[in-house]
Amino acid sequence: EEVAGVVEFCGLDLAQLCGQETVEFAGQVGCDVIKVVHVAESATASDDAGTGALVKEFSGVGHLVTLDRYVEGIQGGTGKGFDWEVAASLSRSGHPFLLAGGLTPENVSEAITMVKPWGVDVSSGVETDGKKDHAKILEFLQKTKAAANAT
Repeated sequence: EEVAGVVEFCGLDLAQLCGQETVEFAGQVGCDVIKVVHVAESATASDDAGTGALVKEFSGVGHLVTLDRYVEGIQGGTGKGFDWEVAASLSRSGHPFLLAGGLTPENVSEAITMVKPWGVDVSSGVETDGKKDHAKILEFLQKTKAAANAT
């Protein structure tokens, strides 16, 4: 009820959910949802059926999923990556998602080429000393566009 109240009060048309919310909860938010699905550092494409099931469950009812690295006690913005092959295998199965977790101007081209996500999400990867760095943001955007156009 609290999230739905905020959505209504603010007139939001999109909300990002980063916790352990169910697909039923997401359906009661009152707007479209981006659901963050956390991927364990140790996950591999061959043994990570849980991530795939969550992606299919949320995307199957029209929600967009963001794949991000699981870090205990932190809900996002950790700058930590995970095995991109986990994401690439999900991409090959035809489910759209955003890729997050450890992306930087130095690796975003490789990530897009390998994974072919619907989009990317970055935060700490374009920061210097904890603040957004305009030069890094520009470089990230340029490399993202170039990689997307090449795939």
